[in-house]
Amino acid sequence: MKKALFILMLSLVGIFVGMVFRFAPEPAPKRGVETSFLEFTNTPSGPRARFAVTYGRRFRGWSWRDSTTSYQRADGAWEEWAGADNRKTYQFIDNRPPFPRTRDGKRINTVIALPVGNTNSAWRVVLKVDESKPWPLWPVMVADRLKSLMGKPSRPPGPGQSYLLTNQTSEVK
Repeated sequence: MKKALFILMLSLVGIFVGMVFRFAPEPAPKRGVETSFLEFTNTPSGPRARFAVTYGRRFRGWSWRDSTTSYQRADGAWEEWAGADNRKTYQFIDNRPPFPRTRDGKRINTVIALPVGNTNSAWRVVLKVDESKPWPLWPVMVADRLKSLMGKPSRPPGPGQSYLLTNQTSEVK
C-alpha cells in the first residue's frame, strides 16, 4: 500500500513538473550576433570604422538589409551622413582559427569595416540584421537526420529574428 502511494505521488509530481515546463513562457531569444568597436583606420578608399563581429554558440547565419551612419554635430544632435553607402563600400574580413579576442575576451569571428567621413568625430552605425534561426540542440539534429535517412521529410528551419545592432552606448549619469 505504501509503495503504491509512493509511486502515485512520484507520478503526480512528475506530471506537475512536466506541465510547469511545458506551459512556462519561453525566454526571449538571445541574439546570435554581437558587435564591438575595434578602431578607426585610414584606407586607400577612405577612412573606415572597424567592428568585431562575434557569433553565438548556435549561430547559423545572418544578413543585413540596410544600415545608417550618423555623426554627432557640435550641438550634440546626430545627423545622418550623406556620404554613407555601406551596402556598396563595406568590407568583411573573416578570421580563421585560432580566433583573436576583443578587449573584453570575446572571440572575433569576423571584422566588418564601414566607411565614415573622418576618424576625428563621434560616429554611430546602425545595422538592420536578419538572423537565421539558430541550429537546434544536437539531440534534435540527430533525430532529424535519422528521420531523413528513413525517408521521412525533415522540417525546414523557418525564419529567424530581426533586430538593430549599433555601436552607440548610453552615458551613465
